[in-house]
Amino acid sequence: TETPRCPVLFHFGETDQSIPPEHHTRIRAAQPNLPMHIYPAAGHGFSCDERGSYHKESAALARTRTLEFLAKNV
Repeated sequence: TETPRCPVLFHFGETDQSIPPEHHTRIRAAQPNLPMHIYPAAGHGFSCDERGSYHKESAALARTRTLEFLAKNV
């Protein structure tokens, strides 16, 4: 597996039916040092406030983590 050449940050909703937990496991196995956050109460598209799957608390935490990541890496 090739190491990414740019900073990468993963956010996954634990109840996301589109991205099964096996994908999280495979990514972690291939790239154990990349930051990955899994939000227990969140599904697919949890950060989009125009979707039924919007999860306010997870979206706020993901936004904070993303802004911190960007401040550090950009």
